[in-house]
Amino acid sequence: MKGGLSMHINKLKQAVNIGRHFIGVDPMYPLKLEMLLTYKCDSRCYFCERWKEKTTLPLKYVLEAIKDFSDLGGLAVNFLGGEPLLYQNLSEVLKYSKENVALNKVSLSTNGVRLHPILKRSHISDYLDKIYVSLDTLNSEKYKTIRGIDALDRVLKGIRSAKEDNIDVQVNITITNDNLDELEDILEYATKEEIKVGLQPVHTLKGGAFVSPSEISIEALKRALNKILRYKNIINQPELYLKMMPFYLEDPERFFKNNNIRCFAGSLLVTIDPHGGVYPCDAKFIKIGNIMENSLKSIWKSKRRLKIVEQIKNGKHPKCWLDCIAPLNLEMKKSLKDIIVEGIRRYG
Repeated sequence: MKGGLSMHINKLKQAVNIGRHFIGVDPMYPLKLEMLLTYKCDSRCYFCERWKEKTTLPLKYVLEAIKDFSDLGGLAVNFLGGEPLLYQNLSEVLKYSKENVALNKVSLSTNGVRLHPILKRSHISDYLDKIYVSLDTLNSEKYKTIRGIDALDRVLKGIRSAKEDNIDVQVNITITNDNLDELEDILEYATKEEIKVGLQPVHTLKGGAFVSPSEISIEALKRALNKILRYKNIINQPELYLKMMPFYLEDPERFFKNNNIRCFAGSLLVTIDPHGGVYPCDAKFIKIGNIMENSLKSIWKSKRRLKIVEQIKNGKHPKCWLDCIAPLNLEMKKSLKDIIVEGIRRYG
């Protein structure tokens, strides 16, 4: 890992971000990059349509963007898709991210279907700090309903393999009406396996890639969340994120307004899709630029990004409860001390 002086400089930049936030000034430096390497996917989830497209981001632009992100002060990159394990140059990307730039956390979000064989035949575990594995159910039939393929056993085997390779594993649950009654079982499984859990409700975003097949039963969700709050020691999200979830789903616009929640997409979070498009977040509601046309550095420093950040700051954005940004938005409402403590815990 490059680390050293560059890593310390990036951490100082994030300290500057926090200081600016507390005097009412927007952050200068990105904290987290979500990079969608490909839209190729071997799952057929009923709440996602990305698998219908096969676009893949060329390696040249991936590496250039990672370097730019690190040079800008970023600390954490998460690779996703589609299914990132289908990206042909994944090992090279992960190695570069860990050894050639000053990133403190390199992670991967996967459906887990191919995780076991890839871990066994490659060295990607040497370059990963964390793996997020989608696990919505422990029932094979439900898995086929939700994810569109028969692969639960392979996913569980992949989780075991990642643990054997000493990778920090977290299972991510997409909450739907089909698994509300099973959340407690999954959390019990995670407790026994000594792994963390993240939860996110399925919900339709205007202009986004995610479509909710049916609205989640709010009352059933409240009952389910009340049961799982006792597992808060393994849930890797603010407790407030879970408690507020039903109220968000009831009326997102009113919820954001009444709770004075500012979104930091585009200022702390940046997303790049397989077309090279640069967006504030995974909702992809407005494009900032394209790394195939301009460098990420120039896009980040552009007047267009600053204009979009101001638009988001004023509440003109899709109101989401996605795990990539909603917990961070809540953390930024905390005291200076709490933000620093949480930042050190998550990003080192």
